[in-house]
Amino acid sequence: MEAGNPCDGLSITSATLPHTDSLCRPLPMGETRDIPDNAQIHQSVIKRMQHNDDYRPGNLIVGGGGRGCRKAPERYGMGDWKQYKNPDDPVTETYIRAD
Repeated sequence: MEAGNPCDGLSITSATLPHTDSLCRPLPMGETRDIPDNAQIHQSVIKRMQHNDDYRPGNLIVGGGGRGCRKAPERYGMGDWKQYKNPDDPVTETYIRAD
């Protein structure tokens, strides 16, 4: 480990990512990722929530990033979503929050 490394040795260097000097991001350590309220969500995520009652991503349903909420409580439903881009295209169709 290099002295003074802000990532304590958890960095990706140019050996793994050509054309960059270094990339340093903290590992999430099992924490859910933040999802902005204006994020475009792929249609497969919406369909999975509609058809699988156990799939309740807290960071998506609860909103506000959802930090610390791995599975959303049922009282939140699945949120309100509206089609945003490329309707009926299984590869590029996306949704955004309706509220």
